[in-house]
Amino acid sequence: MMRSKISFHRFVASENGAVTVDWVVLSGAVVALGLGVLVLIDPSIENSTEVVSNAIGTAVVDRTGESSIPDLD
Repeated sequence: MMRSKISFHRFVASENGAVTVDWVVLSGAVVALGLGVLVLIDPSIENSTEVVSNAIGTAVVDRTGESSIPDLD
């Protein structure tokens, strides 16, 4: 019984693997933050791609290579 208590206290006091746990928590926080930012900016990305797509679709290029691209409002 005494031996298992000593082993348990030695295990609790040991810092082996603590750095790994820190990196896992830090990596998880970075991923969660990235997903949060993506959720926030997703609607504006869709709007921007629609504007660019419409501008490209309505652009006119003549035979000399000159183009008239409408304003991206």
